[in-house]
Amino acid sequence: MNNANGAAFVCVLVLLISSSTSTESSGSNVDTEHTRLALEEPLESLELTITIDDVPITIDEELNHGKTQPRLSRLEITQSIIASLKSHSVPAVYAFSYGEPATRDPNAMEILQLWVGSGNFLGNHTFSHKDLAVTTAEAYIADIERMDLFLNTLGTTSPPLKVFRYPFLKEGENGEKRNKVRDYLASKGYRIAQVTVDYLDWAWTEAYMRCAATGDDHRLRWLRESVVKAARRHVRRSQKLAKRVLGRDIKHILLLHFSAFNAFTLPEVLSALKADGVKFVDLQTAMSDPVYRTNPDHPIPDGRTFLGQLVEMNHIADPYQEQVYTEEKLSEICKK
Repeated sequence: MNNANGAAFVCVLVLLISSSTSTESSGSNVDTEHTRLALEEPLESLELTITIDDVPITIDEELNHGKTQPRLSRLEITQSIIASLKSHSVPAVYAFSYGEPATRDPNAMEILQLWVGSGNFLGNHTFSHKDLAVTTAEAYIADIERMDLFLNTLGTTSPPLKVFRYPFLKEGENGEKRNKVRDYLASKGYRIAQVTVDYLDWAWTEAYMRCAATGDDHRLRWLRESVVKAARRHVRRSQKLAKRVLGRDIKHILLLHFSAFNAFTLPEVLSALKADGVKFVDLQTAMSDPVYRTNPDHPIPDGRTFLGQLVEMNHIADPYQEQVYTEEKLSEICKK
């Protein structure tokens, strides 16, 4: 579901993977210098909130980030992610969900109830996971309203923030559409949950699924170690980019997705970030940063992180992009 989003970000994705043992060896050598440059430089004190898109209310393969979820059921994935967050003392996490598949999947509500029952929150992600670039503002707003009603049917305590996240991070390809949706959200008391850190966790999932299906523990271990490096690098990149664009660091918001891959890797990612000095905060704390009151007001046809929008709005060069490996390389991992 995130491939459209990935096209916009592929230039910053550092995929540390190759398609064979020999390629992995040479790839690792190539990556060593980039890793040293990015990871040996100390990370300055940084506050980060974790958000998760698409906590599952669907059995559709596309929206579950793969044809199957190897070794774990959706319930087990949810339980694992919740346990990882709790064990690393991560404050309550907002998941952005949508309601349409729940009309076809009787087990969806159990997952959502488990999520909120564990002390976490749900935000609005439209009812049908709509792409604003291919729909009218009026239809998009109606879908937001429908999801608002769906969230009310869960009967949970209202979260401290009423938040919305654009599917695919697409906020409108023209000014009229963009402002119409933003004006509606503001009129209903919604805040936009932006994203400043995105290591494209979803892009690793199919490689993980293939390796898990064949029991390739060597490559599974390498995948896990590599995505930890990617997460650490992207946190550093976002800190540097914020300072370049705004003249200061900000409270950051990380985007993750519900997947078996995150159930597999999240403990190591969280541990590595904590070891780097990252402080996990809740979304309300992160969004208290006045920067999140900023409307970049710059129509962009594809999906961008908040920092990416500010770069575009201010016509500032982004010198922190790296291309070590490509998504095509990743697609070859554990391929028969």
